[in-house]
Amino acid sequence: MLTFFSLVAATLCVSASDSTVELTTFNAGVLAGVPLWRERMPFLLSELPNSTADVLCLQEFWLETDQLAVVNATSDAFPYHVRLETHPSATPPCDATPLQAGLVCVQTRCPSNDSVDQILCALLEENCRSELRAMGQRCLNCLVLGSPNTGLLNDPLSCAVDTGVSYSTTNGLLLLSKIPLSNTVADGYNIATGEIDIYARGYLSAEVENLGTVVCTHLPTPNADRLDAPYFGPVEFNSIEEQQNAYIQQLMNRYSSKSPLFLMGDFNHGPAIGDTVAAEFPQVYQNVLDQGFVSPAETRVGLCTSCLDNSLKSTGSANVFIDHVYVQSQHASNVVDAKRLYEAVLPIGVPLSDHYGISVTYGIPVAEDPIEEWKTAFTAWKDAFREWQKNEEEC
Repeated sequence: MLTFFSLVAATLCVSASDSTVELTTFNAGVLAGVPLWRERMPFLLSELPNSTADVLCLQEFWLETDQLAVVNATSDAFPYHVRLETHPSATPPCDATPLQAGLVCVQTRCPSNDSVDQILCALLEENCRSELRAMGQRCLNCLVLGSPNTGLLNDPLSCAVDTGVSYSTTNGLLLLSKIPLSNTVADGYNIATGEIDIYARGYLSAEVENLGTVVCTHLPTPNADRLDAPYFGPVEFNSIEEQQNAYIQQLMNRYSSKSPLFLMGDFNHGPAIGDTVAAEFPQVYQNVLDQGFVSPAETRVGLCTSCLDNSLKSTGSANVFIDHVYVQSQHASNVVDAKRLYEAVLPIGVPLSDHYGISVTYGIPVAEDPIEEWKTAFTAWKDAFREWQKNEEEC
């Protein structure tokens, strides 16, 4: 026969239910170096509002006009967002004098029909280091990314001409959320260290209600055969790997006290997975793990995110897993699922991007209202007492 106290103990075991939050990272590849970038934009604007993600970290929407288009298209589905406000200006991004000097240097020392390859040569081979630095970040962005109408510019001098077009490029990042955000940050690594990059690198962050802190970023990319070439900037890096580690350390210095903490984005590093996925800067990946993180998709998905079977992939010679939703190791047991996204081929014959997306579903214990919890407990106590009385009367 159950005692009164055992009945009370049994009925007071009220367990909290779990809610889940889906965190997704996706490099959209909206820049002239990725094929069909303008043709894919309408499909992105149609697809992103239908995302099942609760928090969505997007990379490579470099132009201000494209970022605003995404924000407008997704505003109903994702009412909260963070991005780097760049205050568009019709003032040409390049001053004619340093631009002319830089172009003469680049064309002389780095002859090529590909303007991106020319800038990479000058930037990473130290051929025109001082001339490129004199151009400034905004000018470099224009040379590589171009204007909304021309994309990768065939005529670099147009970056110094007032065409009436609103020149404005960004760090390429957008953080969208269905959940309220607070304490938002939009910052650049170059702001902290004084570097100049081909593409301005940075990060976004926010406190997500009832979840924790989310950071959205995009680390520098390896450049084909120039993996170990010196980096261009006042702070000298001996390799892209060293540069990535420095940026990871900046994030750790700023956010290590936050918990739970999630790092999302295209990190351009990752582990080898079996025989099908090659490692990309595995030492940097291990560094992130050593800082107390896991990338759940490594084991739960085990597939590449930048893949040779993607018809938009124009660089690289291997399948690599470089897009991550990092979760702190101490909270890894709360991960419910992980999956790869945006694999389907569009009617124009290509996927949404040259990267596939990664989604991680994270379970959040829901704290119960203490008053409601006591009401439930009191009702359970009354029921237990009546049951005990009934059993005593029968005895």
